[in-house]
Amino acid sequence: MKSGLVLGGVFSAAFVSGQLLFWQQLYQQGFMVNSNPALSFFYIFTGLHGTHVGIGLLAWLGALAAMLRHSPKLGQYVELCAIYWHFLLGLWLVLFTLLVSKPDTYNAIVAFCGLGA
Repeated sequence: MKSGLVLGGVFSAAFVSGQLLFWQQLYQQGFMVNSNPALSFFYIFTGLHGTHVGIGLLAWLGALAAMLRHSPKLGQYVELCAIYWHFLLGLWLVLFTLLVSKPDTYNAIVAFCGLGA
């Protein structure tokens, strides 16, 4: 459990660092957030993802601190981290499914929500 906890945090931090480096490269190449709607969407979508991972890293830091203190509550911290990460996995799977859906799916959602014209 301890090695998995450490590896999970290290890989998550590496992911966020890589995302920030990629944003920096895009910026240097002139791909600004307000360049066009597609880039704006990209920055918002990846920014939300980075924010979620960052919040997960805060919870991970709590679990890591409990591990280093040999706290008897380590299992609870790890369980909370697992719940958070699994929730995010489900959320992003739903979002990904919506992103690759056909227009009929969006029309059905609009009709279901009563937002149709």
